Amino acid sequence: MGRELSQKQAIQLALICLVGIGLGLAGLFAIGSKSWLGSKALNLQAGFVEIRGIETGTRVRVQGMDAGQITRISPPREPGQPVILDMKVREEFRDLIRQDATVRIVPEGLLGGKVIEIHPGSPGAPLAPDHASLKPALSPDLSDLISQASDSLEAIRKGNGSLGKLIHDQKLYDDLVLLARQSLRTMVSVQQDADAFKEIPFFRDYVADQIRILIHSNRERKRMTVPSAELFEKGTSILTKEGKSKLDEVGKWFLGHPKEGEIVIAAFANPADFPPETVGIITRQQSEAVSEYLLSQHKIHKTGWIPWYSERKVKPLGAGATGVPGLEAPPGTPLSRLEFLLFLTPSPEARSTSQS
Repeated sequence: MGRELSQKQAIQLALICLVGIGLGLAGLFAIGSKSWLGSKALNLQAGFVEIRGIETGTRVRVQGMDAGQITRISPPREPGQPVILDMKVREEFRDLIRQDATVRIVPEGLLGGKVIEIHPGSPGAPLAPDHASLKPALSPDLSDLISQASDSLEAIRKGNGSLGKLIHDQKLYDDLVLLARQSLRTMVSVQQDADAFKEIPFFRDYVADQIRILIHSNRERKRMTVPSAELFEKGTSILTKEGKSKLDEVGKWFLGHPKEGEIVIAAFANPADFPPETVGIITRQQSEAVSEYLLSQHKIHKTGWIPWYSERKVKPLGAGATGVPGLEAPPGTPLSRLEFLLFLTPSPEARSTSQS
């Protein structure tokens, strides 16, 4: 058997019910206020050929701020005509949107949905009137970018465009290589300045004389000659696969002789193969490329296990097209060649004999 509530309890229960109803109404108002844009909302339109994921209720942003939503989507009357989007923008954004404002459909995140972005326009332009039609701005979709990249790669594969022609047109490639070689001429002045130091008395003794490097009359000389065509790509200092194999033989040749002495690796060129102003640069780069390979792969400078102390000197030299007496190209060997020279240190007995 139930008991009746006292007057005090009835009042408390009524107050609790009123508070609950009030909280419920407040929640509904808060939820509804997000979609309610006010009685003075700005009505705008924009037409797009494709709307890709836009639907009624899609957010509208102004300078990245949530400002409204799409209220209606009107399909085109005929194929090819634009899809008309009606949108409402909250009244506080009225003063931002001008008559030259533009509209774009942009993705929200990499894999998110789409939103409408309004660029307000120029500060000095008149305000956009109610029901104004804004100009759409193109905004490439991710799928469009992927499709464009695929089309570009296909065009290159077929030989279209500048890059495609460069890949498939051998003459164009050869012309580009020739242009690169000709650009080396800009380094001529630097080379000439370096050579000029040889004529200055103060510096003359500090500049290497290539004849003195290549000819040591007081030492026994071991010599090996290899044509440049067997080592490099034509007209370059780029070692070929076959060239590296040949240098492996040269490395064994060096290691097969006594480890004392000094090594000189000199590159010579046929003067008919290169312009005079670039032949010195090319041969220097060739001698350096060969020296680096033999040092790194065969350790031809090592004479023992003590670092720095147990090493012999290895001198790369770009001799250009200069002929050196006593070091002419062997019969049947091209003028463009690499000379591998090992100057053995004379024994104490030989040194004493020469001095006497």
